[in-house]
Amino acid sequence: MNNVKHSTGKMVSFTSVIFGTTIVTNIMTARFTAFYETEILLPINLMVVAIIFYTIWDMINDPIFGHLTDRKYRLTRRWGKRFPWLMCASFPVIIILIFFFMPPDPSVSGVWLTLVWFLIFLMLFDGSMTIIGVSYLASLINKFRSDDERLKVSSYQQLLSTLGLMLAFFIPPLVVQYGNKSSYIMLAIICGVIFLITILLSIPGQRESKEEIDKYYITETKQEPFLKSFIRMLKTSLKQKNFRALLVMTITLALFNLLFIASIPYYVRYILQASATTELLLYLPYLLAAFIPIPLYFWISKKYGHLKMYIISLFLKAIVLFLMIIFYTNFLVILILVAIMGVSVGISNIAGTPVGGDFYDEAAVINKKRYEGIYMGLQTFFSRTMYIFQLVVFWLVHVVTEFNAYAPVQTELAQFGIIIHMMIIPAIASLIGVIYFWKTWDLKPEKVLTIKNQLKELQI
Repeated sequence: MNNVKHSTGKMVSFTSVIFGTTIVTNIMTARFTAFYETEILLPINLMVVAIIFYTIWDMINDPIFGHLTDRKYRLTRRWGKRFPWLMCASFPVIIILIFFFMPPDPSVSGVWLTLVWFLIFLMLFDGSMTIIGVSYLASLINKFRSDDERLKVSSYQQLLSTLGLMLAFFIPPLVVQYGNKSSYIMLAIICGVIFLITILLSIPGQRESKEEIDKYYITETKQEPFLKSFIRMLKTSLKQKNFRALLVMTITLALFNLLFIASIPYYVRYILQASATTELLLYLPYLLAAFIPIPLYFWISKKYGHLKMYIISLFLKAIVLFLMIIFYTNFLVILILVAIMGVSVGISNIAGTPVGGDFYDEAAVINKKRYEGIYMGLQTFFSRTMYIFQLVVFWLVHVVTEFNAYAPVQTELAQFGIIIHMMIIPAIASLIGVIYFWKTWDLKPEKVLTIKNQLKELQI
């Protein structure tokens, strides 16, 4: 497995999953709060309650899915350890998206029915995305073993994720009309169809070879019950300082995505006082900066080391967020800063895959077995608390700043509240996260090389 080479076609097919998941997850992240608060007029304090219940369940089911996908079954002996899970979780997504954006009217059916609808379909969507994400990432780490292939896969992944972001950011403003709830249903249909097409295109790359499947059965040991395995892995993982560092970055990235991206419709609608199509101007420099120089990002990550470039890019993002706070009323400056943020995200996305791979290799040596699924489930277990944090922040800030979802124009205080949850909190969290990672992470090139040699000796 350590010496297997994969063709460019297989790598592109494998990473095409990212194209579809990027579209649907970014649309959900950017739209679900604003849609239910300003279009459906569901009180945000009730949404906070629903998100608390959702997050508690989600924190439980993520490590469960990680544990289940790490186990072996009759189906896995024939079709592979990850491939069947990814396929089964993908096909219901389009139905879930459509139903999520067509809830009952709370003024007719009552707020509680709408709230339950919101909760159920949010849970179904996230459950599907969790299984897909765990299966994809665990398969990536196991299938592509060398730094060179991981960087190549990361580059294709960045290319496709950026294209996915383009569609995720460009399609909604062209389809959605503020005040027109039915336009969101069309948005869900379009994105769901694109998602299914990319899943079908991913099949050749996602299919696991006979050698990969046989490897699972050579190295697998006696399977433990979930609770015992979860508790043991939780204790083991939290003792590993590199896992703690990776966990902090996972949480701060989730916080940035949930707060910054979900705030963009508020920023455009209430601060710029523009139509949804103006969002395109905000997304364009970010996407171009993240997309066009991908070959350059790959080259510098390979030349100067993926760890060094990963840390530099994270510091750059934190600095950009602090500058945005100063210049948030100057749209031209914001566009320039968004482009710089695109550079930082482009580099961190490419360098981040081999950085994560270094940890999973270290964990395999420590455990004498590969547990990518459950480690990823544990990361998601903790990062999902950010869903509660996001809505609590939106709720508290909107209450304190007297944000009025019924008013087309907000006060200056309410507008500044949008900046608090869009820029100020993500900036502080990003800076704290990268400093902790920088001071904690010890998987330098020399240690990584030793680990790879140990993996060969252990035949995992």
